[in-house]
Amino acid sequence: MPFRNPPFQIYTNTEIGKNLINDENFKVLPPFFLLVNKGKIDMIDGDALKVGEKTISVFAKENKVIINSISEDCAFILLQYKREYIKSMTLKLDLLDAFKYVYSSPQLTFELSKENFSDLWVLAEYIKRQQDISLNSEIEQHLLRHLNYSFLYSSVHKMNQTKSFEASPRNQQQNIVLGFLKNLQRQGSTKLNVSDYAKMQHITTRHLSATVKQITGMSALDIIHRMVVHRAKNELTETNKPISEIAFQLGYTDPFTFSHFFKKKTGFNPTEFRAKYQG
Repeated sequence: MPFRNPPFQIYTNTEIGKNLINDENFKVLPPFFLLVNKGKIDMIDGDALKVGEKTISVFAKENKVIINSISEDCAFILLQYKREYIKSMTLKLDLLDAFKYVYSSPQLTFELSKENFSDLWVLAEYIKRQQDISLNSEIEQHLLRHLNYSFLYSSVHKMNQTKSFEASPRNQQQNIVLGFLKNLQRQGSTKLNVSDYAKMQHITTRHLSATVKQITGMSALDIIHRMVVHRAKNELTETNKPISEIAFQLGYTDPFTFSHFFKKKTGFNPTEFRAKYQG
């Protein structure tokens, strides 16, 4: 059973090939990853493109990509994500290269070694199988979410082995956002607000907020809160620390304020969340 309103879709050469026979072309909206095992694909992404075998391509522009034709021997897997899903993954904050290149960049194609390509191909096939047999349970959604995290991490790592990513962002706006994310990763405390992070980069709070919103689609405060919740979840499930200690660690002066914040964001108080999800 497919997921209701799934955050991602997976297509293969078989499915898209049938569409090409009936409708002459296939349109797909980025962001998506394209793994081509063998054969060739003719596409239009503003310009005509030909994608060859043992490659991974990343498409992140807003406009639709048109697949015109595929060779008879073509075997590929296309993983299409909702943009918010990609953002939530990259906001794990140790994926800054992914933030720059997967979300912000136009199309990129990398030729991979047989071993690296095989690793991604097997993982993509497994994600596809799990999606096809899913009954939409909570544990299956959790599994698929982490499989997709693994695919993104692995893809970025293997692309980085092929061609080192640039050390600096492509423009000043990305520079500001990446600086904000790096500072947030180092601090991660609600003792600091948006204005504190703006001061770290010697810019106004309004400028930081507007830039973060424009690039990520989320407010700076929302990103701060997401990071706090993410760290709180890890502490609650991976440690046996008292909730008061976790609250203080995250910048709260008392556990009651922390518990109120956590329940507002997750629907559970910290004790309930730990009881439900701690291994």
